[in-house]
Amino acid sequence: MSDQRLSVIVTGGRNYNDVERVYQMLDRIHDVRPIEIVVTGACPFGGADLLAENWAKSREVNYLGIPAKFKTGDGKSEGPKRNRWILDNTNPDIVLAFPGDRGTASMVREAEKREIWTVDSAKDGRVNVRKLLSLDAAGETK
Repeated sequence: MSDQRLSVIVTGGRNYNDVERVYQMLDRIHDVRPIEIVVTGACPFGGADLLAENWAKSREVNYLGIPAKFKTGDGKSEGPKRNRWILDNTNPDIVLAFPGDRGTASMVREAEKREIWTVDSAKDGRVNVRKLLSLDAAGETK
């Protein structure tokens, strides 16, 4: 196992409630490469963000929730703004996407533009261990 710790963004819908799936995927990553921090969009209504936060607490892993400023900002554009800010400022190694809607799609699209490794749990739901092991300190494969 590598000593390099990972920054993982978790994204997904506010109604997503598959606790077992979130824990399974985060545990799989954490078992191969320790997770230093889990970053979410801090949705106050639950869903993938809250499940990831609870996973982090249960595993004594750092977590950071960065909510969108819907009340004080420009309304609907605040979610995508927040997503771009998270991607640009948290140095993520992986974006772990669970089923969601426009906000999730926005995060995945922006991550892919930046060539950040994205694991879509709805597509194949597997973590490529070889790729995980080959990540260097900049989140790029060797």
